[in-house]
Amino acid sequence: MPEDKAFTPISMLMVTWAGLADSINPCAIGVLIFLLSMLSASKDKKKLVIVGLAFTSSIYIAYFLFGLGILSAIQVTGLSYGFYRFVGILAIIIGILNLKDFLRYGSLGFTMELPQFIKSRLNNLLTAVTSPIGAFITGFGVCLLELPCTGGPYFYILGLMAENTTRASAVPLLLYYNLIFVLPEILITLLIFLGISSTKKMTRLRHKLTRPLHLIMGLTMIALGIMAILELT
Repeated sequence: MPEDKAFTPISMLMVTWAGLADSINPCAIGVLIFLLSMLSASKDKKKLVIVGLAFTSSIYIAYFLFGLGILSAIQVTGLSYGFYRFVGILAIIIGILNLKDFLRYGSLGFTMELPQFIKSRLNNLLTAVTSPIGAFITGFGVCLLELPCTGGPYFYILGLMAENTTRASAVPLLLYYNLIFVLPEILITLLIFLGISSTKKMTRLRHKLTRPLHLIMGLTMIALGIMAILELT
């Protein structure tokens, strides 16, 4: 178990920065928009916002519990230092691959998004959602399926926390990170509920911003990776 070092302003900035980059991930946003589009045909906006917020709450809780479990496992095994350096290298690789999708989307035969077979499973799960309880339960399954797409920044931050904090002091940081992560989903749900936007407009916007978002993710991950390797935190 590491000493509970002072979590520096730079470290807090990195948690915020990684959380923001993770929050605009096309995978996470796309899943919520698909769910809301399935419900928008009913014209019941109250149900739409409740289901959307129930789904987002589930994602928040699931990601928090997953992160706490991984953090505990890293610290119990005493691998926090090695894990943080490893995720630093991994962050740079993820960043380069995201830049690849910005420059030539889908080149090398893949994108840094969910594979089609996982998308199909997600769509099947979401299509069956008809109630807030169903959305809440489904959120846990969605969390596991979309981790390959959204987990990069999260694993990086878990490595940072494992190296610099105890489990107890990491809890509020995890709560903070995951709040940042779900903020766009909350905003999208409310914009659609208030009639300011629609699922069709959001879908078009997501497709339009896909490549710029890969650029942001790529530069962010490379910068975070370099900071980890150079031990700047």
